[in-house]
Amino acid sequence: MKIKSRYDWSDIKLYQIQEIDTLPEFDSKLDMMIEQLSILIDTDPYEIKKLPVDDLISEFHKWEFINETPEPKAHEKIKVDGVKYKLIDFDKMSLAQLVDIEEYVSDGIIKNAHKILSVLYLPYKNILSNELKNYEPNKELEEGLKSLTLDVLYPTLVFFYHIVRVYLEGSQQSLEMKIEKMIPNMTKKERKQLGTLRQKLKRELEKNGIG
Repeated sequence: MKIKSRYDWSDIKLYQIQEIDTLPEFDSKLDMMIEQLSILIDTDPYEIKKLPVDDLISEFHKWEFINETPEPKAHEKIKVDGVKYKLIDFDKMSLAQLVDIEEYVSDGIIKNAHKILSVLYLPYKNILSNELKNYEPNKELEEGLKSLTLDVLYPTLVFFYHIVRVYLEGSQQSLEMKIEKMIPNMTKKERKQLGTLRQKLKRELEKNGIG
């Protein structure tokens, strides 16, 4: 069992938070905390239960920071498995990115955090270029993001959440106008996707009391 004197977001990887998010309901709060701790320090719950009570309480206190939300701060650049990626310009997202993000968010932000981030970060065209490649789903990036620590990823996810909230608080008319500009260059399949996206956005706006 590896125990440190203190912990911070750099001690937690994305996949660990996703595992915690999938835990079932517990009758006992203590059992829940032990299961969470077992994931965070990668130790069998049975071993944790053998700790002296004072040591167990001390260990719980070290992780209290996870109940706090970090300041929203987007990390412009990240490196995953030796490849550099850059955060996209939100105003220049393609329809494909909008559709994928909407799908991932509606299915659960924590569950799909690695997928959402794989849409937000794109690789450079080459090592000498500042231009980014066009978006396409990237399974390797998705899996690689799961092993990145939350000192990098969590503030970006919080930043993304704030962007989405502002996006949804805008008027439905402005959203329609923004998407209308994309229509001339769309394929038949993309137009169909647009119709579905509009319906989902409308439901989101209505759910938030907007529009």
